[in-house]
Amino acid sequence: MTKAVVKKKKKINIERLTELIRSIKSIEQTKKELEAQAEEAKNEIKEVMLSNGLEEMDIDVFTVRYKPVVTSRFNSTELKKVNPELYAKYVVESESMKFTIT
Repeated sequence: MTKAVVKKKKKINIERLTELIRSIKSIEQTKKELEAQAEEAKNEIKEVMLSNGLEEMDIDVFTVRYKPVVTSRFNSTELKKVNPELYAKYVVESESMKFTIT
């Protein structure tokens, strides 16, 4: 007769998890605020470049560029409308883990 192996679950420390979650939320809020500040600074630099017709500037030890970039991409939405069978033939599903705190 074989015995089933049962793993003992660890006790969950709710206080520690609450502390971690509050810390994460605080860091995320600070990150949002810093990203907004950086975006404001970038917009100011872009406005200076646009108003002076510049695509590139050397400032101190930095080179700043703001110019058009042309890319090509595949329009899978249109293919799905025009030829759903072909689209379905090449669709590949993938799985990942998602962590969220709300």
